[in-house]
Amino acid sequence: MNAEQIESLVSQAVEESKTLDFKQTLPGVSRDEKAELCADISAFANTSGGVIIYGISEHDGAASEIIGVDDSDLDGSILRIEQIANSLIEPTISGLKAQPLELSGGKKVLLVSIPRSWRSPHLVRSSGSNSFKLYVRGSRGKRQLEANEVRTMFKETLYLEPHLREWRDNRVQQFIDGNAPVLMQPGAKLMLHILPLTPSTSVNNIPGKTLLEHYQHFWPMGSGGGDRRLTFDGLLTSSASYHSDDRSVASSYCQLFRDGRVESVADIQGRSLAGPTPQIPSLWYEKNVLESAYKYMTALKMLGHDYPFMIALSLIGVKGMTMAIHASFMYDQRFIDRDNLLLPDILLEEAPEDFAHAFKPMFDQIWNSVGLEQSDNYDQEGKWRAQKLVGVPYVKSDQAVD
Repeated sequence: MNAEQIESLVSQAVEESKTLDFKQTLPGVSRDEKAELCADISAFANTSGGVIIYGISEHDGAASEIIGVDDSDLDGSILRIEQIANSLIEPTISGLKAQPLELSGGKKVLLVSIPRSWRSPHLVRSSGSNSFKLYVRGSRGKRQLEANEVRTMFKETLYLEPHLREWRDNRVQQFIDGNAPVLMQPGAKLMLHILPLTPSTSVNNIPGKTLLEHYQHFWPMGSGGGDRRLTFDGLLTSSASYHSDDRSVASSYCQLFRDGRVESVADIQGRSLAGPTPQIPSLWYEKNVLESAYKYMTALKMLGHDYPFMIALSLIGVKGMTMAIHASFMYDQRFIDRDNLLLPDILLEEAPEDFAHAFKPMFDQIWNSVGLEQSDNYDQEGKWRAQKLVGVPYVKSDQAVD
């Protein structure tokens, strides 16, 4: 929010809502005031996220006057709010942000932004005791959950991550069984899954019209164009097809599901260097995974799916392949000993400053499968040193080739 938007809240007497709360004064240091602060913050995190604006009074739930906050030690107030929240809310809330904003009249307000949390439910611990309370946010304020509601919320949360992993495993198996949404060239494949951690009770069903408006952000890995169409599941894009035995065959596809899940598959067999042993194109696949994943996640944010995201990578049909690298490593390699490599997923709770570094553990494990210690596209400090990544935030190695 900017100053003009804050002032319009008062001029238009905007009411508090599920995602907006007004407070006249900053929270104090008494036990009750700390508990109230944590109840407010956790309620937003457990529901839809939101903003608490300190320095605005309300009348019957509507913004009535800009009072402003004491700005003699705002940095200290921000630090105190963060410390109280971190000490009394369990688990801690990632992405909590507090920032002051000066208005046209010289008064300042303090905005505390709370993201909707994938780690919910967040409990408020009573200071000096081991008792906890659980709050959620409604249209006119927070409320404490009853015991049966607490049990339901915990069951939904414990189910989320295992459910997503099971969904990924099922998608991989369907692909192996020949049930891809398009007919593909034979040979080894690279499969990327981007899964928003959105509770099942609030998953979006993205309309077809909206999906088509964003098709250009969901081309398959390594492809800048091709075919696109709506399906029952969502939006399907595929690389330009060629005809084999009167059938249309694609080398890659991307399926954007209506709930925001993304599955992108690309051929790697056809990109293998010529020779007696098929090789995984080591730079091509890592570069395209990074650039495509970042592009997909940026587009998902536009569609309402923000961090965190679960990322999963799989290599299908790669038994007997090696890694395409420079000659000095050739004799240190071994053949991949199994058909399919399903890498452990990684969880990105918020946008990393070094996007490439976040993916390194997955890439390293693939290099381990041919007997090598780590990806040759990173230096020993874990910084990307290979060909420049386009449109991706990353820390470039001093050894970078460009």
